[in-house]
Amino acid sequence: MRRRHLALIPGALALVLLVACGSPNPVVTIRWTTKSEYNTAGFNLYRAESEDGPYVKINATLIPAKDDPALGGDYVYTDTQVVAGHTYYYKLEDLDTTGVREMHGPIKVVAGQASAPIR
Repeated sequence: MRRRHLALIPGALALVLLVACGSPNPVVTIRWTTKSEYNTAGFNLYRAESEDGPYVKINATLIPAKDDPALGGDYVYTDTQVVAGHTYYYKLEDLDTTGVREMHGPIKVVAGQASAPIR
């Protein structure tokens, strides 16, 4: 598993995104860690079968930010709606408390195999 720093914005979200595939079950586990979450309301995850999309939101409700914005947090989301051997692309969206959205990624994953971030 490799880490990729996606955003380091003073006073805003500082994010590290990690991606891993579970095996033998056809699941994709998306992990991300934030170093800080000032003004962050929460997160959404999007999946596509092509890097160019279309991307579809896969979480039913906003994944809320942790309680202490200075400490950040660790997050895990398991996508069970995948097929082993298929390639998927994921983007993480952070939503701030004023409604501003920022996309991070994409990350390329082959379900059932180890993955590495792209770009």
